[in-house]
This record gives sequence, structure tokens and C-alpha cells, in this order.
Amino acid sequence: EFASQYPVRLIRNEQAKGYTVAANQGIAASERPYVVLLNSDTIVGPGWLEKLIRCAQTMPEAAVVGPLSNAASWQSVPQLTNHDGTWHLNPLPDGTTPASRAVEVERWSPRLYPEVPLINGFCYLITRRALERVGFLDDENFPRGYGEEDDFSIRCVEAGFNLYVADDCYVYHSKSRSFTPEGRNSLVRTSKEILRRKHGPETIEALVDRIRSDEELIRSRTFVGAAINKEANKSPERDFHDRRPLVGWLQPHLEQAGGIRRAIEMTNLLSRWGCRTVLISPDGWRTDWLPILSDVISVDDARPMTFDLLIVSDPDMVWPFRELKADRKVNYHLDSYMLYRNDDESLRAYYDPSHEGVVHIANSKWTAEQVQAYSEIGVEAVFPGGVDKRLFHPMQKERSHDVVCSGSKRPGKATDIIEQACSNLTLLKMEEHEAPQRHLARLINSGRVFVSASWLEGFNMTALEAMACGVPVVMTDDGGSREYAVDGENAIVVEPKDPNALREQILRVRDDPSLRAHLIENGITTAWAYDWDVVAADFADFLIVSA
Repeated sequence: EFASQYPVRLIRNEQAKGYTVAANQGIAASERPYVVLLNSDTIVGPGWLEKLIRCAQTMPEAAVVGPLSNAASWQSVPQLTNHDGTWHLNPLPDGTTPASRAVEVERWSPRLYPEVPLINGFCYLITRRALERVGFLDDENFPRGYGEEDDFSIRCVEAGFNLYVADDCYVYHSKSRSFTPEGRNSLVRTSKEILRRKHGPETIEALVDRIRSDEELIRSRTFVGAAINKEANKSPERDFHDRRPLVGWLQPHLEQAGGIRRAIEMTNLLSRWGCRTVLISPDGWRTDWLPILSDVISVDDARPMTFDLLIVSDPDMVWPFRELKADRKVNYHLDSYMLYRNDDESLRAYYDPSHEGVVHIANSKWTAEQVQAYSEIGVEAVFPGGVDKRLFHPMQKERSHDVVCSGSKRPGKATDIIEQACSNLTLLKMEEHEAPQRHLARLINSGRVFVSASWLEGFNMTALEAMACGVPVVMTDDGGSREYAVDGENAIVVEPKDPNALREQILRVRDDPSLRAHLIENGITTAWAYDWDVVAADFADFLIVSA
């Protein structure tokens, strides 16, 4: 029917000759620069072929390109395997179509185009120049399929070509509708044995080990998979357009810093949801290192106003916080200032439990514990940090440095400890590059290891951002990072102020492929559990909706 409507050539065998024989017939009949072997149990997404070809045109010496899928062994998203180690089939949830899933994958793909040793044959683009040098599929040893694509992939690599995954492309795979499970399993066993005899069992095992720990594939697959899961469980947006509450947040300045980033990210979301948001600083000076949707005013300009919600998060702003008028006042504890700041009048006022009518919240359980131990203030809720995945994500970048760190000159960040630990290693300190926020991920992605050596952190966002970028993290137990960092799972955690221990773990992570793969995968998954929209929604529910 298709051939009768379009200018195509239909080649029909009166008797089935086997998948690989038929594929070679099609390859031989074509003279074009690309050939795609596409299983009949597939549903392609929008622009699928253009994406495969773009990858082949972009990457050097490309021989074969394949997409991501729901069921394509190492190319599967969002889940790779079941609990018993078998491949997961990732059935689409209700309301999700192959086309909508393809759009999600393209939206969140980091476009790393991972170079891999094997490509699943369900959707298999081959370049003509590879066919001319390597030859066709081996239809003598693998006439019915299963194993023929692995054999061809191995031959391409041996001939000096490369294989890539177009990680912005998704093709749905119904999986083996041409065979019964028993027939498929028998064919797979036979093909695997032939493949081992032809290339040697050591070669096959080495290729499987290599693709299992392939860092770029893990980064891309895990990041896209986590994004898909996030879309499926997306927190609903809040709507305050009817009430239009006035929310003010006091800050000592709006320069680049973790606490300032939190205020900007959260007030931007509240603004989108209908709140009137105002950032208040001593001079009212607006900065541009992050987009700011809120009004920015001085303390003097704020004095005539009455806020529905007024927030302070720094002792330097405690006096205007007490002076300004608000229906509800909140002290958002972002750091354990009492552990390193001078014990002056502002610090005592900030932690004064007798100041009535103030709601106390914190950015981590650890911060809350420090506040309560110091001042007997009752912290009522914890709202952690988040990561903007549009800014912080894996990138196609040469790992040109052994170590990347923030490089802050503030004593508590312990950059001097990192410098001692990185003797004879290549170290990039991000702060020296004075890069805008949108370029920080490029610096992070240039490292093989990201290191944080802070003594104290209310909630360490830089390490979490490195996890989102797919860079394995070695960090110190800084207090606030206990909210997410688990030693040996998503980071390697050492005690502060010990450069020798820090160096030992940096070298261990740099040189151990299996450990790196483990930390990369779990780090990305952890980072996706922390989103500003979730933090802001929970914050708004607690402080605005309940008011």
C-alpha cells in the first residue's frame, strides 16, 4: 500500500530468507550516504531521522548511530534494568505517546552524542563510507538477526570508525514482536555463542564492560531519564493571581552568592505564580548575574510599605527586618552564622528568641539543629536548596582538568586546603574566571572531579550543581550537605581540614572507572530530587496558603 502511493522501490521475497539477508538486500539496493535498519515493531518520533543524520554528520568518523528508546538495552530510558538485572521495557504511562516522549527526550537531552562500542540494532543508522570499507552485515553467521549488529559494530570499530548514540532522538520499541519469547531466547543464545567464537569471549566481555561504565552514556541516559520521571511527577504550579500577596526579601546585596541565588530563584517563581515580589537591599541596586523578575528597592523605599510576608536571611539585615511592617515575618536560616561571625549586637538580635511573631525556618536539618542549640529558637520547617537543570547539566566538553572547585577566597570555603590536596594536579578555580552564571556549567564540566572542602555550609549548592552536571564529587562533611550527600553513594565525603585525606579520595575517584560511573549516575539522580519549583511551592504552601 505504501509503495503504491510513494516513489519507493519495494523488494519482496516470496519466501522469508531471514532478517539479516533481507537487510543486506535493502542495503545493496541503495546508493545514498545513509542507510537505516528500522525494526517493524517501532514507532518513530518527530524529526527522528534528521536527528540521527545530524549526529552522524557532527561526530568524527561516524559509522553507526542509534537513538534512545524505552527498550534498547544500554540505550533505554528512563530505567535501564529491573531489580533482577533483566532489561526494563519502560512501558509508556497513560497519557504519554511515543511522540510526546520523543519531545520530552529532545527537550532535556544534553546532546552529548556518547561514543560507545555497541549500538542496539532495533534502529541502526549506517554511513555509506562504513559499508564501503567494512562490508555488509554477516548474513551467513546471523541470517535471522540477533548478533548481526554487534558483529557489524565490532568490525566498524576495528576498522577505525566510531559509534554514537543520538541522545536527543527517541524511537519507541515494542520489543521482539516477530518471535515468541522461547524462540527469541533460543536465537539469542545461539547468536551470542557465534559472536564469542568469531571475536573471542574476552573481546565481547571488554566491550560490555566498556559500555556499562561509559561515562557520557551514563550522564546522558541518567539526566534524560531523571527529567522524564520529573515530568511525570511534576509539582503543580501555585496560583496567587487573585490574592496578589506582597512578598519582600531582605538581602545585604544582590551579588553572586548562594543565599542570594536562593532569594532570586524563589522570588522569581513566586512572581510567576502571581505574587508581588520585592528584593530589598540597603541601596536597592539591581544586578544581572541572574534574571530578576522582582522589583528591587532600597530599605528607605520599603519603609512606607506593608508586606504580607517579609523574609530575612542574614544578620546584617535584622534591624530593617524588625523595623519594616508586615503581616507575617519569617527568619529563613541559611547558615550557622553563630559558628563563625563576631558575637555582636546584630548577631544576637538575629537569634533573639524573644522577638515575637517571627516564623523560623531553615535550609537544612543541620542548620535547624545549630540554630536550636544556640538560641532555643524553634525552627518550624526545612526548605532545602535546588538546582536549575536548564543551567546545570552535562555538556559535551573535554575533561581538561583533574579537579574543579568554586575557588572562593572566603576562609570557610577552604580553597587553600584544595590547593594543597591538588599538588601536581591540574586545578581550575571557577571564581578566578569571573564567569556569568550561565557559563558555570561549562567550567564544572571541564573537570574529572569536582571538589568542595568547606568547613561549614548551611546547604552546599555548588556540590549539588556539580552532581547535576554529571561530575563526580569529593567533598567535606560541611554540615548542611548531609541533607543529600551520602558517602560512597552519590559523593565521597571526608572530614574537613585534612588535605591528605582529600587528595587520596580525589585520586581514587579520578582513576577508578566503576566508582566514577556509580557516583555520576547517583549524583545526577540526587540533583534531580532538588528543584526550585518544588522548594518554592512547599515554601508558599507553608507561609502563604496557610496564612
